[in-house]
Amino acid sequence: TAFDISPDKKKMAFISRGELFVSDISGKFIKQLQSNPKERITEVKWLKDNQNLIYTQTVNGYTNIFTRNAATGGDIKQHTKDDQSNRNLELNSERTKATYLSGITEVRLIDLESFKSETVATEELWGPNNPQPRFSPDGAYIAFTVKNDFEEDIYLYHIPTKKLTNYTKTGVTETSPFWGPDGEYLYFVSNRTKPSYPFGLQNGGVYRVALARKERDFKSDELKKVFIEKDKESKEDKKEEEKTSVSIDFDQNIMRSLQRISPNFGTQSGPYVIKSGKKTQVIYRSNHDENRGALWVTTIEPFERNKTEKINGTGRVGGILTVGKNHYVLNGGVINKLNVNGKKLTPIETSFTFRRSLSNEFEQMYYETWAGIEENFYNETFHGQDWAKLRTQYAKYLPHLKSRAELRVLLNDMLGELNSSHMGFSSRGNEERSYFSTSSLNLGMIFSNENPYQISQVVKESPADFAEKNIAPGDILTSINGNPIDPSVNREFYLSQPSIDEEVTLGLTRGKESIEVKIHPASMGALRTNLYDEWIENNQQRVDKATKEKVAYVHMKNMGGGQLQHFKEEMVSEGFQRD
Repeated sequence: TAFDISPDKKKMAFISRGELFVSDISGKFIKQLQSNPKERITEVKWLKDNQNLIYTQTVNGYTNIFTRNAATGGDIKQHTKDDQSNRNLELNSERTKATYLSGITEVRLIDLESFKSETVATEELWGPNNPQPRFSPDGAYIAFTVKNDFEEDIYLYHIPTKKLTNYTKTGVTETSPFWGPDGEYLYFVSNRTKPSYPFGLQNGGVYRVALARKERDFKSDELKKVFIEKDKESKEDKKEEEKTSVSIDFDQNIMRSLQRISPNFGTQSGPYVIKSGKKTQVIYRSNHDENRGALWVTTIEPFERNKTEKINGTGRVGGILTVGKNHYVLNGGVINKLNVNGKKLTPIETSFTFRRSLSNEFEQMYYETWAGIEENFYNETFHGQDWAKLRTQYAKYLPHLKSRAELRVLLNDMLGELNSSHMGFSSRGNEERSYFSTSSLNLGMIFSNENPYQISQVVKESPADFAEKNIAPGDILTSINGNPIDPSVNREFYLSQPSIDEEVTLGLTRGKESIEVKIHPASMGALRTNLYDEWIENNQQRVDKATKEKVAYVHMKNMGGGQLQHFKEEMVSEGFQRD
C-alpha cells in the first residue's frame, strides 16, 4: 500500500497489510521488520543515511511518527505522541526536513536530525484524505491545500521568513499542488469555474501557472547554440545544471496566467512532473478515454506542440516516486518501474509469506475507526453522545470477536449511537471464507521424550544436518526467531504455523554456551522421507557388516517410475560391485 526507494537506489521499503518490509532493489531478498501486532503502519520513507526509516504507525487509533534502523529492525523511536493523526509525510530533496499534516488544522515541519516538530500553519485542513503537501525544488516553500468556504485553496509557506500566503484565493477548488522541477511553474488540479461543493470536484483538469512572468524561448537563440564550440557548450550545460532557486511573483493575477495541460474533457487528478533537459513531462490520472481511468503523460517541449499519450496497464495506479533518473509507481498493489518515454511498466516481483492475527487486526481497526470519527466528525458534540465513553463501552466485546462479520456488527452498532445519516462501517477479506490449515515445521531434529526441547538426534540430510551448523544431541532449544520458549508449553505451539517459514533463527544452549543457528525448515513429509532414508541406510550397513560387503541390498520405497529408475541405478552401482 506504500513504498519508498533508498537514496542509494539499492533498497526498497514497503508496507503490506499494515506490516513493514525491506528488501534489495529487485525485491528478491525480503525481510519483515516486526512491529506492534495491535497497530498498523501506513507510510514509510528512507532517511538520507540509507540505513534508517521514518514511518507512521497507529497508536490507539491515531497515526504517529516513528523511526527505526532498517538493517537490524531495531532502535525504534516514537517521535510524536499525539491524539490526532499525523499523516502525508513528505521529505525535502536533501532529506533534512519533512512536512506532514496533523489533525484537521496543523501543518508541521520536522527536522530529520533532531526530530523536533514545529507547527508552521494552523488552518482548516479537514481530513482524512488530504492532498500531499509538497516542498519546492529548493526546499524553501511548502505548498498545501486549505478549505475555505468548502473549497480548497493552495497555500504557500516560506520556511526562511515563516510567511504564509493564500496563493490561489478563489471561490472554486484548486488542489493537488506539484512544483515543476525547474522551479518555474506550479501545477495543480481545478475546474476553474465550478465549485466542488456539495458534490465534490467534477471534471477537474491539470493546469500550471508560471511562478513569475516568463517569456517564451527565442528560436534565434536556439540557432545560435548550433555555432557554439564544444568547450563553451559544456559550460552552458553546467550553467543549466546549477541548483534550482524558486522565485515567486505574488502580485500577478494567476487565473489569467493559467495554462491547461490535460485534455479539455474527462476528469484528471494527481499531477506529477519530471524534467529532462528542455523536456517537461506531466503525468496524471485521467478517464477521458472511454471513461477508463489510466495514467497519461503530456510532454511539453519548446517549439513543439504538446503531446499527450497513455501509459498502458495503469488502471489501478497509486503514487509515483522518482529516485535519481528512475521512476517508480504503485499499480494494483505491485511496485513497478515506470518507463515514461517508453510508456510502459515493469513490475518488481515480490514474494514473501507473513502472518497477521485477525484478533489483533480487529482491535486495531476498532480503535482506528473510533479515532477517525473522533477527529473528523462534523458535529463537535457528537449529537449529544459521550464518544469517549462509547469507545470503552464497546471495546469490552473485542476479545470475543470471532469473524469479520462480527466486527462489522460491533462497529455499526457503535456508529449507530451517533444517529447520523449515511454513516456505516464496511470491510471484507478472503479470510471470511473459513478454513483451517497448519503445517508443523520440520527443523531436522528428533527431540527427547523426557525433555521435549532437548535434541536427541539430528536427522541425516535434513535442514539441521550441515557441518557448519554444529548442532549436536543434548542441545536445548531455547528460542525461535528471538522469541523465548516456555519449557512448560507444548512444542507444537511454537512449531505449528499456517504455512512453512522460509527460514527461522533458533537459539540453542549447550551447557553454559549459547548458540544461534539459522535453518530452512521443511515439511513433516520431508522429515518422514529423511527418516525412511536413514532406516534404509541402517539396513545397508547391517547387510554390509553381516556379509562382509558381498551381498547387495536394494530397497524400493514404492512402485513408481522414480523408484524404478533408482532400482536400475542401484543395479549398475551397488549390484555391480557385489558378489
